[in-house]
Amino acid sequence: PKMATPLFRDLTRATKFQKKFTLPPNFSEVLKDLTREVLREQPEDIYAFAATHFKRLALENEGVQEVPVPENASSRRQLSPEKRQEMNNLQTQLIDAFGEEDFDKKHRLHSHIIKRVLQSSCSLSQDHVWFLISKCHDLSLSDGSIDYEKFVTDNIHYIYFFMTTSHILKRQEHKDENAVHGLTAEDLETTLLNLFQNNDPSGSGRLLLDQFHDCLRRAPIQLTIGDVTLLTAEAMVSGDNFVTYADEALRAFPLLDASQAFEVFQTEWDEGKV
Repeated sequence: PKMATPLFRDLTRATKFQKKFTLPPNFSEVLKDLTREVLREQPEDIYAFAATHFKRLALENEGVQEVPVPENASSRRQLSPEKRQEMNNLQTQLIDAFGEEDFDKKHRLHSHIIKRVLQSSCSLSQDHVWFLISKCHDLSLSDGSIDYEKFVTDNIHYIYFFMTTSHILKRQEHKDENAVHGLTAEDLETTLLNLFQNNDPSGSGRLLLDQFHDCLRRAPIQLTIGDVTLLTAEAMVSGDNFVTYADEALRAFPLLDASQAFEVFQTEWDEGKV
């Protein structure tokens, strides 16, 4: 009988000696986040958009303190030695203030404590604090805590700017109720509630914080990373780390409305317009 022609891979034993590759941790989630941002923003230059997206995440993850100031940045960003010393002093004072709340000395505090200290120590508005919290992408999903030293280091430029300028994060003026992702407050609440209920087979009305966070990441309304972080950080969590999701669906609209203003401010900041 005629013998079958051997395949090249059989002759070379390529499959036997081929190097095995594995994807880096969270690779699929990183690509999902980029895809979500692309669908939402519809950029004309996908390569430039992706480069900016990953550069921002890299800077935040590395805790870079000094981001190059654009040539057209306003004079308020060009700090004198005296102002820079003021900012450094503020950084130290804030870390000390958070440290006084850190009774178990873990260098982490719940996001609600972070918010309270910022409002009392720096006289920041609620929107200012929400903006800062929305940038905490390393929020712990086991207990809702934040590494406060890293938080201060990463955000001291913003904190100092808000304190010294009283800059207002302007909300968009909407001509109709379709203000957040094309949804009214009622429609947004219904959409999120259905999403949470589909992930709660027992009908308990509660989800663990990490489950709540995962649902938001997979929401059909293209939430940004900042949206998801803000909603997760602002969620009221029980002692056993559960979230009553009906309450959070009801509270989501004003948070996402504010998040839209944060995106505008971030763009202006990156372009040196503030």
